Amino acid sequence: MVNFFRKISISTKLAILNISIIGMVVIAFYFYFTHLSTQQFKEGLLKKATGLAQVASGNLGAGMYLDDIHYIQRVLQGLENDPDVSFIVLENKQKQRIYGFLDEDHSNLIQSFKEQKRNFWFTGKFLIVTQSVFFHDDYQGNLIIGFNLKWVHRKIAEQKQKILIIVSLLAFILLLLTFFMAGVIVTPIKMAIQKISAFTQRPTGSPVHLPEVGSDEIAHLYAAFNQLIDRLNLNVQELQKSKKYIEALLQLSPIPMLITDTSGTIEVASESACRFFERSHDELIGIQLDDLLSKHDLNAILSRLKRPEMEISGFITAITQKNGSKRVVEISLSILNDYHNKPRNYIIAIVDITENIQTQREILENQTKLHQTNRELEQKTKELEIANERNKRNARKLNHLIQISQDIMRCSNVGEVVDILVHSTRQLLEAQSSIIYFWDPKEKRLVPTKAFPDNLTPHLQPITEGESVIWRTFQENDSYFLNEDS
Repeated sequence: MVNFFRKISISTKLAILNISIIGMVVIAFYFYFTHLSTQQFKEGLLKKATGLAQVASGNLGAGMYLDDIHYIQRVLQGLENDPDVSFIVLENKQKQRIYGFLDEDHSNLIQSFKEQKRNFWFTGKFLIVTQSVFFHDDYQGNLIIGFNLKWVHRKIAEQKQKILIIVSLLAFILLLLTFFMAGVIVTPIKMAIQKISAFTQRPTGSPVHLPEVGSDEIAHLYAAFNQLIDRLNLNVQELQKSKKYIEALLQLSPIPMLITDTSGTIEVASESACRFFERSHDELIGIQLDDLLSKHDLNAILSRLKRPEMEISGFITAITQKNGSKRVVEISLSILNDYHNKPRNYIIAIVDITENIQTQREILENQTKLHQTNRELEQKTKELEIANERNKRNARKLNHLIQISQDIMRCSNVGEVVDILVHSTRQLLEAQSSIIYFWDPKEKRLVPTKAFPDNLTPHLQPITEGESVIWRTFQENDSYFLNEDS
């Protein structure tokens, strides 16, 4: 059942919940007012029956005292003509029947009523009442009258029809309100998901911002998302700047430079490297180092990489150029590690020392330039790695934020939404604790409702109007990120 509800949308959940509530309210309303109407009509008939029985018993006292059966018949004939009267039984003080009207057809029912010793009794079809007959305070017998419930049933049926029309109209109005409120709640969430999906599909496009309208949880979620997007966009811009700087460094460097993967395949080549090897950029990209260096030199370089040192400098060898001429070069190599501290790329700098082999000073200067260039390149590369790591971390946060949005959509009540916000947003912002305040309009203050960890809640106090940043956040509907000093 839980998995089923997780698969359906929030609007469907709200519809199911509200339809269930409406159904229960309508059913309860229908049966309550039906029962109330039934009781009212029964009470009306009982009042009429009791009144008729009292009047008749008052007139019968003298006739029973004088044992005048003709007088008794004249008194009871008025009751017999009443359309609601179904049967009549008159008994003397010895419980003997002295008069009856259609009582033989209901003898078992009358006997059951007398055994119960009630003043009145509602059966499925009749109301039976009894009234003692006195003459000058002298007990003469009992009068039992049975009234049919056709009038009551007819009135109840008419009342049920009216109630059914009223509850149907009420249910229709409540359903319209249900679908309206579902649209109010779900529409902003759908809009956020669409914009987030568009951003993830086109991460290099313009930043996506969600409208921060209102002060509910969705508005706070929009604000957190917009801040995350702004930071992510800033990191992307820094990464692009770093990348352009490295590209400019490679292109402007007079020293031929190559970047390869760990298998020796060239991935990046500077313009000076293209000129040195007398090949175009496209010709250099994708070829192996052993096409440029001798296998002996390459094996020697790779064997030195197995030592603890992470770079090679001053490796002197000869390279045969494309036109067949030989050049004496000094090769320096640095290793660029990935996030697991494993080699990912080789950065190779080649210094042509052919023309200046006799001048040690020039060689030293070139070495100094080479080391400086390598350090700058390594520094910028590390900065690029840090920026890239920060970008990936923010991307993971974005995915986490999308997951939070989806979890909220699967919630069935406010309590589940609060639990998701107090835990998931704390993890999203890498915070040690989190607190959710609810606005109390009666007391005009913010009341702490949920916190993590749980033992933090008893120590929290409501926040009233003042200069606190939480009150400013609530009043200005804006988010604040504070440093440790604040």
